Amino acid sequence: MSDHHSGPTDHDPIADAVRRAGPREPLPEIDLEALAAPARTAWRRKLAQRRRRRQRIVLAAAAVALVGLGVWLADRLVPAQPVGTVVAVIGGDGALVRGSELQPGQRLVTGAGEWLTVELRTGHRLRLNAGTALRLDDAAHAELEAGQIYVEAVPAALLLRASGATIEHVGTRYMISLDGDGLGVRVRDGAVRVVRGAQRLEVARGQQLRDEQGTLQVAPAPTHGEAWSWTRQAAPPFDSDGVELGDFLDWVEAETGWQVEIDPALLLDARGQPVLIQGAVGGSSPEDALEIVLAAAGLRHRVDGDRLHVEAADR
Repeated sequence: MSDHHSGPTDHDPIADAVRRAGPREPLPEIDLEALAAPARTAWRRKLAQRRRRRQRIVLAAAAVALVGLGVWLADRLVPAQPVGTVVAVIGGDGALVRGSELQPGQRLVTGAGEWLTVELRTGHRLRLNAGTALRLDDAAHAELEAGQIYVEAVPAALLLRASGATIEHVGTRYMISLDGDGLGVRVRDGAVRVVRGAQRLEVARGQQLRDEQGTLQVAPAPTHGEAWSWTRQAAPPFDSDGVELGDFLDWVEAETGWQVEIDPALLLDARGQPVLIQGAVGGSSPEDALEIVLAAAGLRHRVDGDRLHVEAADR
């Protein structure tokens, strides 16, 4: 029997190295739970933060929705507060009467032979000439669309708009016109500011503003006369009975545009008490009422330009 010899054997150097190294020491035990605990805690904390953030967003959205719902309900369930009342109506069809309440956004329109005086909640009084359209946004904002208004202002804010301009008073009496000639403003007392675009002008007593081909110009103008005559037509009656002479002269000054000049001593009687008017002259013009009242008080008057001088009749 012949011998069988195998060929040369191939050696793996890596395997030989492993055998020479001998058995490896066992790995130390690792506490996997301890290693994972910090990571798990951080992950849970991040989830909680995200959850709280989502809750805050939901709550904020709900609050906004509730506010919107409250405003919506208030607009529909709570009546809007009147912005003013009617104090005088001359002519007209009876749609408005004295004491009528005026609502926000209400449009006042006077026809031919119709005049109107309204008092806003802020205390301002506005007289409307015949053929006037005025929209009341609220007690401090209104827009003249056409015609003429006369404003008896009080210190409270009042912003009027007309022909792209805003008119703001500084304690005054003034008239605004809007007709075929454009915007016009006349000031009887105090001053007003008129702003339109880049133009900003102040109009004082005895001045008027006119729109000259798109440019606003200020020029002198009388505080009395024909241009103001319609304002008396719209005025509420004046009850003079029992009124002090000084208050009566204030009314004359306001209605005529004259500046009254009188010695204060003439406003008092022999006892040093204010002179009182006896009897009503409300149906008379200021000029006629002035003649009647001064004659009864032993006084007289003379007019010098825009000055009304009152003096003793025996001078």
